[in-house]
Amino acid sequence: MKKEELYKIVNSYLKPEGYKKKGSRWNKDVGDFIAVFFLQRSNYSSQYYISIGVLFKQLLPQQKFDYHISIRSEYIFGDNIIEIFNLENILSDDIRKEKIIKAINELIPLLKKFESLQGIEEIIHKYTSAISITTQARGILKKNEK
Repeated sequence: MKKEELYKIVNSYLKPEGYKKKGSRWNKDVGDFIAVFFLQRSNYSSQYYISIGVLFKQLLPQQKFDYHISIRSEYIFGDNIIEIFNLENILSDDIRKEKIIKAINELIPLLKKFESLQGIEEIIHKYTSAISITTQARGILKKNEK
């Protein structure tokens, strides 16, 4: 499978959800937040990794991060997801496409949680040991606890 086909598949599922593609990212503006789906290519191969997360608008533009809170798909699904997005392995394109669609459909409900503060907090509690949170985002979350 070529990179373009992978991007086309991802876009066909995220665009109807309100996400706009910019490079290898799909963003959705949801008021105070920008929910993000990011396909990151390995520097060494045709392996892609998926991260989902959120940017807090009040921390932009002074903070140039891909996201303020994020989690990679392998922490959600386990390492099996890595093989699906390794475009150099021996999976047939039809099987790969089927598995990519399944993974995206399972990620969309989690991605939607990044569209609200309550959902963000649920993700943080569910994936405490795997989630990445910037110091600035922690500050925003603490302020909102009060």
